[in-house]
Amino acid sequence: STPLPRSIAPMVGPPGASSPAGTIAPERLRSFASFSAFSHQEIRRLLRLMRRWDLPKDTIIFTEGSAGGTCFVVVDGSVDVSVNARGRQQMLATLSAGSVLGQVSLISGAPRSATCSVRSDTVLLEILREPCERLLRGESALAVKFLATLNAGMISALRAADLRLMKLDREALRVDHSP
Repeated sequence: STPLPRSIAPMVGPPGASSPAGTIAPERLRSFASFSAFSHQEIRRLLRLMRRWDLPKDTIIFTEGSAGGTCFVVVDGSVDVSVNARGRQQMLATLSAGSVLGQVSLISGAPRSATCSVRSDTVLLEILREPCERLLRGESALAVKFLATLNAGMISALRAADLRLMKLDREALRVDHSP
């Protein structure tokens, strides 16, 4: 049996203390496809807007329905994404290094649409809404690239959700037509 993840209060951020994101080497972020178009200087500037979280396995980052307003980049480790369906947690995806999560809440201000928990010891970078809005208002090349990264993450999540729905539809059809 898997131990239950440690819980956190909404809008507090993950448990423990954050540290400056500048401890992450810019080359580490640039090694991910979602950040490969960024220059070394742009990554350094982006890192100055973020906080670093080192989280142990089974930590809940945020829960479905909790207040949002931040997004995270997985630098090391992996994160499970699940939703409550019919009273049970249903796994949607496991996100690996380079993935962005929480961007819908960051952009829209809507409550979290899923629960995210740490599958293996993980390093995350977090950006809050206010520094993100400042960045995007600046209309710089960095702002355009970061917005494209946020959008790419949302598109990837939507495609994965569509595939899951198609699979569920096919399974339901098989059950409905079974003798």
